[in-house]
Amino acid sequence: MKIEKLPSGSHRIRKIYKGKTYTVVFDQKPTQKEAIKAMSNELEKIQSPKAKLTFGAAAGEYVDMKRNVLSPRTVKEYSEMSNRFPEWFCKLPISDISQI
Repeated sequence: MKIEKLPSGSHRIRKIYKGKTYTVVFDQKPTQKEAIKAMSNELEKIQSPKAKLTFGAAAGEYVDMKRNVLSPRTVKEYSEMSNRFPEWFCKLPISDISQI
């Protein structure tokens, strides 16, 4: 992990994870251990909300997000679609669901 010094005097660490760039900025130059811990905390913040999200909740959020652009009939169908899956599947965390 590379620690860059910025023109402002701060220090920055960048990490690309799953195609997205994450940045942590420090006022003083961090040690390697501090840098690794700060970056892991940053990545943990990004992953934790989705890790607890269940399939049923994600389906509901998707319908709510698309409500303004879909026709009322499509919204109704999408809302009812989650009732067609077994209850145990709707309670699964989305992080445990794969294509296989």
